[in-house]
Amino acid sequence: MADSTARKVCTSIALASIWVVDSTNDRVQKFDSSASYLSKCGSNGNGQFQDPDFIVTDSSGSVYVTDQTRNIVQKFDSSGS
Repeated sequence: MADSTARKVCTSIALASIWVVDSTNDRVQKFDSSASYLSKCGSNGNGQFQDPDFIVTDSSGSVYVTDQTRNIVQKFDSSGS
């Protein structure tokens, strides 16, 4: 991720996934437990961010991402939709 700024990282133990906020590219990336890339939200994918900041997951695998510039929280399912 040479051209990225990873600000926050969140793990979903139940789903064995790692979610990383990449604020430089206005996206959130999902990796498996071996750090292999799986998908993304934002930028050119599902959801749009102007400055993603914080990220958390709940017990059902939903992902919540705050957008600092737009002052919103976006919710995604475990697949990033």
